[in-house]
Amino acid sequence: MAGAARYFPDATGGQDRSWAAIQDNYDNCDGDHFLGGHFHLSNSSVNDRQVSQWNFGFLSIIRTDTNSPMKTKFPQVLITVLVASLISTLHAQDPSIDRLLSKLPPPEKIAKPPLHQAVQTDDPAAKDPLVRQVLQAALGRNLPLALSLSRKLAERYPRSAGAQILRGYFAIDVQQYAEATTALHSAIAIQPRLTLAHFGLALIEGKQNHFAAAMPHLRRVVEIDPKAAGAYYALSDCALRTGRKQESVEYAQKAAALAPQNVYMWIQLARAERSLGHTDATLNAIARGADVSPDSAPMLAAIGFSYINLDRIPQAIPPLRRAAQLLPQDYLVQSQLGFCLQATGQVDSGISYLRKGASL
Repeated sequence: MAGAARYFPDATGGQDRSWAAIQDNYDNCDGDHFLGGHFHLSNSSVNDRQVSQWNFGFLSIIRTDTNSPMKTKFPQVLITVLVASLISTLHAQDPSIDRLLSKLPPPEKIAKPPLHQAVQTDDPAAKDPLVRQVLQAALGRNLPLALSLSRKLAERYPRSAGAQILRGYFAIDVQQYAEATTALHSAIAIQPRLTLAHFGLALIEGKQNHFAAAMPHLRRVVEIDPKAAGAYYALSDCALRTGRKQESVEYAQKAAALAPQNVYMWIQLARAERSLGHTDATLNAIARGADVSPDSAPMLAAIGFSYINLDRIPQAIPPLRRAAQLLPQDYLVQSQLGFCLQATGQVDSGISYLRKGASL
């Protein structure tokens, strides 16, 4: 145990999460059950990178010290190392999945209809050169100018719903929410079924974290346009933020069904399913997203981590292997692939990946 203590601090005593306690647990339980992931290390003060480094150091002893008395106990020592790697995996995988699910763009980036459609051909302001000037200012990110020009357009054409839409959205962009609300309600008074106006009202509420207040406006959008996948995406986001988890899942399912080639719809569905603790459904949604975006390393890594969490180690290997190719400098992906390979009997290959992970 002296050699182990060099590489595993507190290896000969201390809290239950020490290496010595892990060894004792292994000696008193079935190996397959133990490696299957049922030993869960919670509230550990040991960070993932330290565990990986410790694994690397201990593997160096196994590989190089041919006179070590531990040589005769190689399988047991190796399993112990695998357990330490598994602990690193379990300690890190959920945050890794959460990071993926939290990297969704805000709903307006996905759901907002393009503003160049705001002024339709039959709109009173359609042929006014000011419309093009407004849009050019917006393209140049000169939002104050775009708002100023859209105000002039709305004054010139008081019955133009499109002019009010432009005024409303650029007022949102500069956080003039009262003016934006007035403009969008004016647009609805002229044309009640303008989805851009209803979505804009939802956006005003969402920008102020009034997610429950945003939902009626979004429901009006999907009532007018039942195929508005982006609005369902936004509804799912709002429902989740207000604790309506089952509603969030249902809205996300609708969004994914309407736009199956949009990876963000699947990530939102995974996020909603995860909020309910639906592990298999979360994995299925992430897998569908990976099908849409096959070269997304975070998606592939999340699939691998999810399979590990479900004790389906062989199925974790293909996505982790691809993720390792795409992320050659990611110590966590490299190390977890190494763990999976060792756990399925591919010892030399597994050690190679563990060494690489520990060196990063």
